[in-house]
This record gives sequence, structure tokens and C-alpha cells, in this order.
Amino acid sequence: MALTGIQIFKFLPGAKKTSNANCKKCGCITCMAYAMKLAKGEANINSCPFIEEELKQTFSHENRKPQTKVTFGSKKKITIGDETVMFRHDKTFVNPCGFAIKISSSDKNFDKKLKKILDYKIERIGEEFRIDSIMLINDSSDFVLKAKNVLETNTPTILVTDNVGSIKNSIDLIREKQPLIYLTEQKLEDLLYTEKITPIIIDGKNPKELSQKSATLQKAGAKNMVLNLLQEVNSNIIEPLTMLRRSAIEKKFEPLGLPVMMNYSLCNNIAIDTIKLATLICKYCNLLVLDQLNSALLSALITLRMNIYTDPQKPLQVEPKLYEIGEVNPNSKVMVTTNFALTYFAVVNELEGMAEGSYLIITDSDGMSVLTAWSASKFTGEIIAKAVKNSFITEKINHKNIIIPGLASDLLEEIREELPEFNIIAGPNEATDLPEFLKNCF
Repeated sequence: MALTGIQIFKFLPGAKKTSNANCKKCGCITCMAYAMKLAKGEANINSCPFIEEELKQTFSHENRKPQTKVTFGSKKKITIGDETVMFRHDKTFVNPCGFAIKISSSDKNFDKKLKKILDYKIERIGEEFRIDSIMLINDSSDFVLKAKNVLETNTPTILVTDNVGSIKNSIDLIREKQPLIYLTEQKLEDLLYTEKITPIIIDGKNPKELSQKSATLQKAGAKNMVLNLLQEVNSNIIEPLTMLRRSAIEKKFEPLGLPVMMNYSLCNNIAIDTIKLATLICKYCNLLVLDQLNSALLSALITLRMNIYTDPQKPLQVEPKLYEIGEVNPNSKVMVTTNFALTYFAVVNELEGMAEGSYLIITDSDGMSVLTAWSASKFTGEIIAKAVKNSFITEKINHKNIIIPGLASDLLEEIREELPEFNIIAGPNEATDLPEFLKNCF
């Protein structure tokens, strides 16, 4: 845990009342002010000429990031690692677990599978998600050509080969595209050569083996590395993964302060696959490589990942704007609600099941639900009127009816004052009652 200002101050001349106390040579008025700036990361530890070596070493250790950040890819990039807590509620998780799909260079359906991976996409809360990375296995004579094809797609790529020569043959492209390299023959000199060019993967059967290999490479100057834990994914997998994360976060053990990668082969029992993969995402995989693309499974995993890697201190929200649900026309009904993501999806889920299209105006309510936003004055007549006017809805419909959530029915008169030209109607309290209400409201 980083040192506090008071802890730092105890080491300084001001606390010890020496002749150098509050000398201002650090650029601060007092030693206490300097200590506070150091604690916030706003000052340099070397600015004080009288600082003790003990503090420098302690400060360096306590303020070092517990887990390094690794980024690979060029135009499109993926960043993994850089986590600072064991549990999301302590603060927040930082970089979502990356999803990679494995493909062999010898695969007879290589082009078809590559296209399927590149074409995969789903939308969640207004965001589009694709496969984060492609892992290409070297098991054919045309690996270099296939690697070039994959790298040219600008999708972050993991290249797996036992032959460092194939890396040297593509050195310029690798420098440009910055793939993550996995040399299955983990020779020290080859790993060090490759790490100077692009991030690398080191493997081990357990945390101890990973620690030894990582320490050796770090001593030789390597930094940009990912740990590949070569263990079967079963009921025992949580223990080594937790050990790796705890060693990084709580003990700040540098050899294990690296992102962790796991490989998983689907058993094609979607229930078992989902449980095991969800476990890896939660505890504590930074990069997950699947041997095949299963759209239904990935959809569930991406949704889970979104929930885990959102900031618990910030409400999940959608963009405030006018949304068209289904095939709209001038007679389509118009509804208004807040930009709380759960509210949005609850309403959209009901509207999408209807034969007729509809319009949904989302207000800027700081991601709060209807009642919370109303009580915090974030869902008022003025805010709703502004959202309606900014949506230019009158240019799209031939009626003047707008439906608000039933929970906000107390706002009816206030909204009518702001929008006298519209007929404001209170809808149901629950989204599940919307379809029946819309059939009979007007």
C-alpha cells in the first residue's frame, strides 16, 4: 500500500527538527507540504537533497505498480494487467480480461475461420464488442505468410512458434505490428532477443516455475512479459491463480507482478464451459485463449466481463439521445426515460418484442434510475423537455403523444408546463407492462 503523507513526513528533516528543516530546496514551503505532494505523486523523491536512502527504497517499493501493464497490437491494441486490487469493490478492476481465439496455420479452413473471427461482433449498452485477439499457431511451412495475413488485419495478434527464426524472418513487420510472441521452446537467449522487439509470453506449470523463469528474465532486463499458467482448468485452478494475483497485489513480488494468461479447450458442454470460463475471468485471468469460436458462449462471457470491469463507483449508463427501436414510422409511439443502463435495456427488451417500432428518448440523468434521478433532480420537467427538443422528434412523428415512466407521474404537470404542445401520458411502473399498455393507451 502506498505511503501516506504522514508516513513520509516522519523521514524528513521537518519531522526530525534538524537544521535542514523546511529549507524549501524541494520547491515546497515546508517538509509537510513536500510529504503530501510525494504521497499524491505530485513531487519527485529526489527533489529533497537531505532525504534518507531508507525512505527512497521504501517509497520506491510501496509506490511501484503491483502488476505491470502489457499492450500489444498497433492500430488496434489490447492492454492487459495493471491491476491494483484483489477485489473489485476495493476500488475497481482496470483492464478487462482479453479474449483470444486460436487458429492453426495448417488449418484447411484457415481463411473461413479467420473471416468468422474478424466478423464476430455484438452490441451491449451501445458499445460494439469484437474478438480482442487472434492466436496463430505455427504448424505449417507457410506460417510466415499466414502470420503476415493476420497481422495485416490490424487485429492484436499472438504468434506461437518454436522457431525463433520465423520471428527474425518477419522482424520489420513484427516491429510495426507489435504482436505478443510465444516461443514454445523457452530458451533464455531467444526470449531476451524477442522481448527487446515486442512483448513475450513465458510459461510454467505452477507459480513457482513461473516465478523462477520471470526472475531470471527480469534480472537480464526483460520487462514486457505475460505469464502463461500451464495448468488444467478444473476445481483446483482458483488456488494458483489467486496465489499469482496475491503475490503481485499484496506482496508486490516483482517476478509475479505480470499479467496472467490461460488456454482453454471447449468441451462443447456450454454449461460446463461457461462455469469454468466465468471462474477464470473472475479469478484472475488477464488473457483468455479459446480453441474455437462459440458465439453464444462469447456473448455470455462478454456480458459477464462488462459487469466485472465496470467501475463500481460509476453508474452504468447509455448515451443520452433518441433511439429507434424496430421499424419506426410517423405513427410510432414515443417514450422517455433515464440513461441508467438497466432501465434502458429493460425497456428496449420489451419494445423489441412488439410488432410496431417505437421511439425512445433517453435523458442525461447521470446514469441514475427513474426514482433516484427524480429524487436527485436529475429527471425533471426541464431536463425531459430539453431531451425532447434536442431529439427533433416532431420531425419524425405526426402526433403529439409522449409517454413517461409511471414512477415519475408526479412530474406530469411540470412536464406539461415545459412542453405545452405535447400530450404527456404516464405509462406503467414496470417495463414488463409496457406492451399491454401500448396496445391500449391511444
